Amino acid sequence: MFGTRKVTKDVEGQGFSLSTRVFAVFYFMTCSISLIVLNKILLSFFHFGSPLLLTFTQLAACISFLLLLQVFGVVQLPALTLRNVRLVLPLSMAYMGMFIGGLMALQHTNIMMYNSLRRTGLVFVLIIQYMVIGAVPSRQALLAVGIITTGTGLAAAYDLSFDSTGYEWAILCNVTYALYVVLIRWVTEKTGFDAVGIIFYNSTLCLPFTMILLAIAGVESDIYSRSVSFWVAFGASSVMGFFINHAIMYNTTVNSPMTHSVTGQLKDVILILLSFQTDYTFSLFNFVGVLSSFLGSMVYAHAKLQEAKEATNDVDENSDLGRKEPREEN
Repeated sequence: MFGTRKVTKDVEGQGFSLSTRVFAVFYFMTCSISLIVLNKILLSFFHFGSPLLLTFTQLAACISFLLLLQVFGVVQLPALTLRNVRLVLPLSMAYMGMFIGGLMALQHTNIMMYNSLRRTGLVFVLIIQYMVIGAVPSRQALLAVGIITTGTGLAAAYDLSFDSTGYEWAILCNVTYALYVVLIRWVTEKTGFDAVGIIFYNSTLCLPFTMILLAIAGVESDIYSRSVSFWVAFGASSVMGFFINHAIMYNTTVNSPMTHSVTGQLKDVILILLSFQTDYTFSLFNFVGVLSSFLGSMVYAHAKLQEAKEATNDVDENSDLGRKEPREEN
């Protein structure tokens, strides 16, 4: 489960049992929902004022688990070299911005609006991909992003718990997320790292920068007088920093990217229901906007599936032509 396994999959799940694929889906959903809820509990309900400390402990826990797994021979971590550090550093800075921005945005928004704001990250992904690699999105993808943006804009206009600080942090999170998406493929090609190597390098490079920011910002003075329930939630959130990374890697290895995307949609449905029971103040137009944004994300997932199918068909057709092409006789 914790090792990496390369499998050639012509169809989804080839090489893995149904029970393994189902487990991977629920493993990812459980980790993702748990981390968001735990962070929300810490930042809003316990009014924890040091999200940088939470970032630090999650990164430290991630590195510790990976090193422990290497000791037992479960994973093989890449060596830290100056060349690789230079290559991965821009990706790690984007990762840290995404990480911290997400925590700060979650602190100042409700769970439902947080998810809606995060979906608008696709806008920045399309813009940066076009600027950097000249990728032109399909009409369906543009339509989906338009629905997401319009829906989120409507939800924001009628957000009864509106806090501009949360929205500003969400924008930072989305911009750095888009940079991360664009950089990840380039870094993987240049370094040859698998998902475990990327996680290890990101966590290792982000840790000292987080320590510097933490030293500047400081830690709240009454942290040592916090309740036992706070420390239980804090410890669980720190540990989940590793498991969410592994869950994403495991689910995308065992299942197809489309299944992973659909799992993300199902996770959002559960979070919407949870938000109703926790921190959401109902407003009709706000809720309509949230649902529109969610619909847009489903349209986008469908668009990406169609693009993947078309790309696969093109490759298959070219392969068939290559096999049928007669060889020249000398």
